[in-house]
Amino acid sequence: MGKEKNFGTKINSNGFNKNPENINKKGRPVSIRQNLKDMLENEGELRVEPENVISVNDDGSVSIKLPKTDAITYKLMDWAINGNGNESIKAIQIMLEQIDGKPNSTIDVNERLEIPLLDMPITRWAE
Repeated sequence: MGKEKNFGTKINSNGFNKNPENINKKGRPVSIRQNLKDMLENEGELRVEPENVISVNDDGSVSIKLPKTDAITYKLMDWAINGNGNESIKAIQIMLEQIDGKPNSTIDVNERLEIPLLDMPITRWAE
């Protein structure tokens, strides 16, 4: 009884027939983690769909349009390979944490902590 009152004309409707722009026909976007796994498994080989090729230059190089997740993945790989010491190590650490997960750390919460009491004079209100 309450459904009809709350939803009105939208009852038994998923809304896509009224809002076709909300339909994601390509499916869920690929995550950076999945891009990173794919790139490491393919040993750095990159496959670009024809619609993402902007131009093929005279010297043989190719200009392409990359989605943001791909661009972030390739920038992270570039830091890992070509970065200086700290950048390279941090990029490798980020990649390993994304693929294997962060290492477990244990914290002992049963340890007693001694807190000394402050020695403060007792003051009384004057009567």
